[in-house]
Amino acid sequence: MRIVPWLGAALVIACAGLSPAWADTVCGPATAALPPVTAAAKALQQVGAKHEDMDTDVSADERKALQAFKQALVDGVEARMACAPASASASALEKDIATALAAVPAEKPAPDSGLAPGFGEELRIGVTGKAAQPELMLIQLGFAIPCGDDNLLLGYRVENGQWRRVLRWQSPDYDSIADAFGAPFNVLPLADGRIGVTHGTPWCTSTWSKFGFDLLQPGVGTTPQRTVFHLDHGYRLDEDLSLTARPDGFELRAEVGMLDTDILMRQGIFRYRVAGDNVERIQPAARNGRDFVDEWLQVEEPLAQAWSDPPAAAEIIKARAGLLKDNPSPAYGAVRSCKGEAGHYQVEMNLGDSGPGLHRYALLRQEPNGFTMLRFGAKADPACTGPDLMRH
Repeated sequence: MRIVPWLGAALVIACAGLSPAWADTVCGPATAALPPVTAAAKALQQVGAKHEDMDTDVSADERKALQAFKQALVDGVEARMACAPASASASALEKDIATALAAVPAEKPAPDSGLAPGFGEELRIGVTGKAAQPELMLIQLGFAIPCGDDNLLLGYRVENGQWRRVLRWQSPDYDSIADAFGAPFNVLPLADGRIGVTHGTPWCTSTWSKFGFDLLQPGVGTTPQRTVFHLDHGYRLDEDLSLTARPDGFELRAEVGMLDTDILMRQGIFRYRVAGDNVERIQPAARNGRDFVDEWLQVEEPLAQAWSDPPAAAEIIKARAGLLKDNPSPAYGAVRSCKGEAGHYQVEMNLGDSGPGLHRYALLRQEPNGFTMLRFGAKADPACTGPDLMRH
């Protein structure tokens, strides 16, 4: 079975035709960068040829060849950007660098040989300039590895009339393909000069994996780049992973796992407010009350407390800790509206087949952008007798 990892629309290239005129007159032929890149690719593919099908481990030889290949790609881009005019457009840079690295156009599907691509095959590139940061040029490089792909991101800004690299973001040296920066690969320049980047992680035998997100500050002058914020979270890798900008920050959405294994998954909402280096998660965190309870049970305790009613927060958090210690996988029951208080709902949890003490009830108040946990315990609220809102 052929595994096709190139699903990310961000890695788009249009490299048909000749490279721009400036490439030959100022930089020399774009193909001058090919020998080192070709040699590094060949070395990677040779050691990768020994890789067993569906093996998720990466050998020491493969790791060494991977790092050499990535460095050859970066060196090739660096050589082309060093002599590119400051006025060069994203499309012109893309065509020239594609020629220099012998990249494969992403819009043209690779011939199906019946085999999954191996290390270093199917090289892709995309160069984009974003309206949010018009002075910054972002270059994305991606290539196949067993069961998926790995990606790099480079950022260049014009300083003193020349392009200067201010960002290099890539996976560290890894001994498992699960640590590669795979598709979907999303890049989001923010208006404050930061860059948000999210990626999936490859795997061979499961549709469950993890995604990673980094909020990056590109280098400025002699100040190097830095990572402002990092997030890892489990998700279903065959579902969409979105990243969007907001006036005060950013938002990610992904299909994530539920504590109730019969329901299995739900949409996770990860909204963050950014103020300087302070990155704060805010609501909404879920699409409905039941999903909010599931997220509230899984987040770290300080955040669960922040999402709870202050007068009752200490008691609520104590009850939460008891549940997670004794029954880490509750089954969700009915979700009912409550009489007398608009926007109040009760979520039932079943902890066993029968018997006393095998139910927990979460009383919620719906807010404009989420929910607040009002009470959490073994007693149902007698006012919450509406029909089950989650019954289909």
